[in-house]
Amino acid sequence: MRIVYGLGVLLEAILIAHCAICSFKKHDRLGKSVCIYETLTFACAIVFFVFTFVPGHTVTVLAKGLTMALFDWMLIALMFYTQYYTGAVKTFKGVQAASMIFAVLDTYMLIENTWTNKIFDIESIKAENIKVVFNNDSLWYRLHFIFTYAFVILIIFTYLYMIIKSSRMYREAYGAIAVVIFIGFSFDIATIGSDSIYDLTMIIYGAIAIIIYYLTYRYVPNELIENMLSLVVRDMNNGIICYDRKGRCIYYNDLMEAIYRHGGNMSVYESKYSQWIEKLGDDRRDSMTFQTTDIEINGEKHYFEIAYKRIYDESNRVICDYFVYNDRTQMYESWEQEKYKASHDSLTGLLNRDQFYEDVHDMVNKYHDTTFYLICSNIKDFKFINEIFGMEKGNQVLIKQAKLMASNPSERTICARLMNDRFALCLPREEFDEKRVADSIKELQREFSGNSFHLHTYMGVYEIRDRDEAVSIMVDKANIAADTI
Repeated sequence: MRIVYGLGVLLEAILIAHCAICSFKKHDRLGKSVCIYETLTFACAIVFFVFTFVPGHTVTVLAKGLTMALFDWMLIALMFYTQYYTGAVKTFKGVQAASMIFAVLDTYMLIENTWTNKIFDIESIKAENIKVVFNNDSLWYRLHFIFTYAFVILIIFTYLYMIIKSSRMYREAYGAIAVVIFIGFSFDIATIGSDSIYDLTMIIYGAIAIIIYYLTYRYVPNELIENMLSLVVRDMNNGIICYDRKGRCIYYNDLMEAIYRHGGNMSVYESKYSQWIEKLGDDRRDSMTFQTTDIEINGEKHYFEIAYKRIYDESNRVICDYFVYNDRTQMYESWEQEKYKASHDSLTGLLNRDQFYEDVHDMVNKYHDTTFYLICSNIKDFKFINEIFGMEKGNQVLIKQAKLMASNPSERTICARLMNDRFALCLPREEFDEKRVADSIKELQREFSGNSFHLHTYMGVYEIRDRDEAVSIMVDKANIAADTI
């Protein structure tokens, strides 16, 4: 029995040493606190082994004193671990410095006790019994046990407080640590007068060290994983929806509901998915990306990029399909703004020259049965308006001219500011109204002519006959034909 117990202590010490080495590789405060606690527990286990199995009165007294001193430091390390593990900083504020000062003094007194025997002495050493006699009159003996028991109670109550305060997902880990500490504490009190070398208290406290490492770095409850993933997915800025291999909708987050507004009716999602799979047929791939048209959410238009993915297990069996709706609204709007800036005149909002050339070419070749007119205009001596009346007045003239040119928009009408004061309009011959053009010129003259200045606008009309002709050449011909109307 003695040999089995000794091997058990050594085996536990080896496991604790392994935990200490593994936690040493962690570089955060929690990892350091675990490493220190595991190291102190390992040292305590080795010293306890010496106390139990190495003969000699002086060695046994010294080992017992060091065991008690190391227990003080284990509790302090456990306090720091609890602080970083639970976040209960305020619980130990002000206690840390005082406890470390006491531990230093207690360590000195317990080592000195080897020769003074003021706190305890070893009365007898036998094969399975070591009789330790404590000096009940010693103040330091009382302070030592008051410190250790009060500290253990404080730590247990801290975990109980965190169990009440924390989310249900974390209570399991906190509860396990609190229960093991309480069991060790209870055994310690129950066996305080025992002379047997088979001290289960030290075994339990060693187990605490191993359990703490396991709960800190190895154990993650499935419920915690599932709930955290669910919360993360629910709060994502992207929509996500999942289907099992039978096509049943097994999950969708709030954004998907906001997009489709089906009121939680899974069958609607399943029907859409089934139709999509059937429509794709053999064209379906395990990973696909496609765009959506605009989708209205809370009165605002959104644009989504949809990523589809099929997941397989290690045996290449289908687990599920899922879709992620990535909101690309901001990127799309930025792209549209840049596209607009690249194709439109910033002052008037009309098309610029390059875009006009492209759109006119496409339109006249699209409507083969329609005859088109190309009208170009310019304002006589426009530069003098800027020089005499200023840039602001000149801009007002250009904006007014743009409004008049684009005053009758239709599907087959294209208007642009080519450059400076030059504008162009392409429209079907049947929509051309010479009187309306003349009225527009008169309206522009009335608004901006005065006693000292009379505004003149020239317009040229060109009938497009060769649809393959470069639009720039058409514009040149319309400008050549320009005359006062």
